[in-house]
Amino acid sequence: MRHRRTLALLAVAVLAALAAGAMKQAGVGRGLELETVDARFRIRGPVAPPADIVLVWVDERTLSDLKLRWPFPRAQQAELIDRLTAAGPRAIAIDLQYTERTTDDDDNALIDAIDNADRVVLATTTVDDQGATNVLGGDEVVSGIGARVGSALMPLDSDGAIRRAAYQVEGLESFAVVTAEVATNRQVAPFDERRVWIEYAGPPRTIRAYSYSEVLAGRVPPSRFRGKIVVVGTEALRLKDLSTTSTTDGSLMSGPEIQANAIATILAGLPLRSTDPLVDVLLVVLMAAVAPLAAVRLRRGGAAIVGALAAFVLLGAAQLLFNAGVVIGVVHPLAAWTVALIGVLAIARTRPAAAPVPAAPEPVTEVPREPLPTLADEIGGFRLEEMIGRGGMGVVYRAEQPGLDRKVAVKVIAPAHAADARFRERFAREARLAAALDHPHIVPVYTTGEDGGQLFLVMRYVDGSNLAERLRAGPLDVGSVTEIVTQVASALDAAHARGIVHRDVKPANILLVEREDAAPHAFLTDFGITRELSGTDGLTKPGAFLGSLDYAAPEQADGAGPRSDLYSLGCVAYECMTGRTPFGGRRDIEILWAHANEDPQPPSLLAPELPPEADEAVLRALAKDPNRRWPTCASFAQRLASTLVVR
Repeated sequence: MRHRRTLALLAVAVLAALAAGAMKQAGVGRGLELETVDARFRIRGPVAPPADIVLVWVDERTLSDLKLRWPFPRAQQAELIDRLTAAGPRAIAIDLQYTERTTDDDDNALIDAIDNADRVVLATTTVDDQGATNVLGGDEVVSGIGARVGSALMPLDSDGAIRRAAYQVEGLESFAVVTAEVATNRQVAPFDERRVWIEYAGPPRTIRAYSYSEVLAGRVPPSRFRGKIVVVGTEALRLKDLSTTSTTDGSLMSGPEIQANAIATILAGLPLRSTDPLVDVLLVVLMAAVAPLAAVRLRRGGAAIVGALAAFVLLGAAQLLFNAGVVIGVVHPLAAWTVALIGVLAIARTRPAAAPVPAAPEPVTEVPREPLPTLADEIGGFRLEEMIGRGGMGVVYRAEQPGLDRKVAVKVIAPAHAADARFRERFAREARLAAALDHPHIVPVYTTGEDGGQLFLVMRYVDGSNLAERLRAGPLDVGSVTEIVTQVASALDAAHARGIVHRDVKPANILLVEREDAAPHAFLTDFGITRELSGTDGLTKPGAFLGSLDYAAPEQADGAGPRSDLYSLGCVAYECMTGRTPFGGRRDIEILWAHANEDPQPPSLLAPELPPEADEAVLRALAKDPNRRWPTCASFAQRLASTLVVR
């Protein structure tokens, strides 16, 4: 009997290994494996960005500053190359397309600038059957001016993400490889892109970048480029050179930053590699055998515990090896482990007569992801002119409303949010709540809409700056503090009277319009995470945190009320008076802990010119217990104003 049971356990191990091997051979679980690699990047966290690579990109600021249609005249791009050349970079890698001719003057200006520069790499996405390109009229022209061309195409995974570097594409070395060779004056040895992962330094905007227009105007010191590899490309959302990667987590990374990460990976010697296929096979066999071998000596419970420990060891080892530069597969070993464990538990039952033969797991069909919508120059009939704000919810543009010939602000929701059904419900709720507010210090909402799957919200355009920008210069004078806090307090109390909590009161959401001989007129905007006081629709996930950490009340993670907004307003007043937030300069988790457990320093310790009475007003607004705060925002503002009377 024992011999038969051992044979049955051996059969379970073999069947589990064969089932997992069949899944791997059929490509089942490939998408899930890629997601585990992304998870390993998230667990590892960002690393130091490459110190010898910088970006110069055409961002929304550049499009606003230059007010030119893209692509820009090549003569102007030549001016940028001349400025970079004068700075003495290690190499200039231009991730822009020059396969089409423009005017002779523009083309010649660009060619002359590249000829005068040293170590220039150009990009292309088109190669003929002989591996030749048509950049600037042909390879002979490029070679004659001392430049090189690399393919800007990169391997795409099944979900459309870019995770790996390529050595060559259609017979032409990749843009990243050519740039590394030009920068080091050494040949890069061929590698297999299926096994070489890009070592992303972190999420988008991790690598230091400068606006194209700022560099063109000479406002960036040349020392920032001296001895560096400078990658030039586009970052503006409307120019559509963005992709998902291992570290974007639902957002998008610009093409030049992806190339910069690939260049850094190659220069570092390709530090992140997959294991040999034989190692993957051995892991599958090992995980298929763990539970059956344990069941030979142990009862069902003991075998299950050993199996569970083996799974935890595999996952822990996968992360440790990843941190050391080795990527091992975990999905198929875990599939083998699962099948084997099910078989062991069935065989190990007290009455084995009904023990089922373990079946191979049903193949998991990966649902193809629809491409997320991208932004064009127009949405819903509104012509987008300039980006005026960016946040976690999306991007805000100044736009022109057709027919009425007026400027409006259009808030375009980030694709990652727009694709979420729960968010779309909450977006509709947000628009209805915001549109119901009519107050001189609240930015009114005109309408909402959807264009090609892209959600947007149309608001009044306020021609001014926000309080966050104003505070970069330091604390405000007491008169401005009084006026701004009083105006925002009246807006919040009006919202609370309508049963609405803002939940994200912060300087960036307070717009200021300057007035002659008076303090600025303040507008409260971005009711992007509002909720009704009586709302119980469950549209916010349990435990989800809404708000900005530096200004969030201690109770906000569990649910916010009017006095949560009052707490946030107290944080804003604190920053206006002292130039810093109550618990600024710390890690996120430390800020959360401080809001709940630590008393802030009295403002007068940081700004000795403030009266002690002002400490009492602000610190009461920042009380941990909501019931110990001021009863309304207006009562706080009135008390603060009485202590800050200009003498």
